[in-house]
Amino acid sequence: MRAILFRQFRKHPLPANNGEKVPILTAETSVFGSFIGDAVSLPVFQAGTFLTILIFMFLQDWVFALAVIPQLLILVLAVPVMQQRYNANVRRRMLLTRHVALMISRSPERPDTMVKQFVYGPFQAMTANFKMVYRLGFLASVWGFLILFVINFITQLNFVAVMTVGGYLVLKGDITLGALVAVLAANKDMLAPAKELIRFYQRYSQTQVLYWQIKRRFDDPTGALFVPV
Repeated sequence: MRAILFRQFRKHPLPANNGEKVPILTAETSVFGSFIGDAVSLPVFQAGTFLTILIFMFLQDWVFALAVIPQLLILVLAVPVMQQRYNANVRRRMLLTRHVALMISRSPERPDTMVKQFVYGPFQAMTANFKMVYRLGFLASVWGFLILFVINFITQLNFVAVMTVGGYLVLKGDITLGALVAVLAANKDMLAPAKELIRFYQRYSQTQVLYWQIKRRFDDPTGALFVPV
């Protein structure tokens, strides 16, 4: 991918945009290597493990499955919405970082020229851009920690739901205590593949944002560098 992008940049020489080529060819493309390695094996294995444990719980008692599914539906509905907010901040930060790199590449090299031409105009814009890069990174971190909090909260709530339903069924005599222990162990093992699938979705979503931004520059190398969202 780096070779293809470099070849594309050579076909469309843009001296003014040299500052954005470095982050595109180095940091932004490095994410794809780690993702492609797990693109098939990880979701297949983790989804298979998750479904196997869920079927086991359903065979023990269908009430356990009903106790688990609502929490999983909350995760399925809530995480994508929050992930979109996270991706929006990441996308804006990435575009603004390219814009800052372009401004740095255009800055004068001589100190006396920099004082005369760079301090009073572009320097103030550069300072504002640095603050915006920090702010977008902070917002992305907030949404990332919020996603992690929701995942941990729902998984713990899932354990409480199974424990409550199982204890009620044991008291009624519908299941044995050994069956409840087996279901609790299976529920604990089910949380690990569920979290892995959510993390894979997050990596997929972030990689998709990077891919479309790079593809945008690949298809239109003369287009606008930074468009506020």
